[in-house]
Order: sequence, then structure tokens, then C-alpha cells
Amino acid sequence: MKQHDPMLALDGGDDGLTAYKELIGNAKRVLKRNSGLLMEIGFDQAEELSTLARELVGLEVRCEHDLAGQPRVIVVVFP
Repeated sequence: MKQHDPMLALDGGDDGLTAYKELIGNAKRVLKRNSGLLMEIGFDQAEELSTLARELVGLEVRCEHDLAGQPRVIVVVFP
């Protein structure tokens, strides 16, 4: 039986951020104190996702870069 990625993983909606919005929106409810949410991102999504995370959860957000210097991971910290 062949397995395929769910459509949500392949189609991020009109702005490409649908799955991220759901993850960030639910993270504050399910994560414990002193934990974090790490999300791999596309090279052009860092600024928009950082802003979105700050608006939705209002906590520390930072972007980590890969070895080539490209934005690669958004880190949302829940103190």
C-alpha cells in the first residue's frame, strides 16, 4: 500500500502558511512551560512566520539559520 503526504503538507493555502497557523495556534494550549516549538520553514517564510507567532502566542520567537546562512527554523519559546 502506497502512502502519500496529506494534502495539508503539500498545499499551504493561499499564503502557504495554513499548517503553520494551526500549529502555532494550538501550541500554547498543548505545550508545557519551559518548552518550545520548532518549525522548519522555507527560505522566504521567516519574517512572516515570526510575526505570526508573536501575534498568536506573544512569546519569544527567533529564527535559526542553516549552514548556508539561509533561514531554516522558527523557534517559539514558552517560558
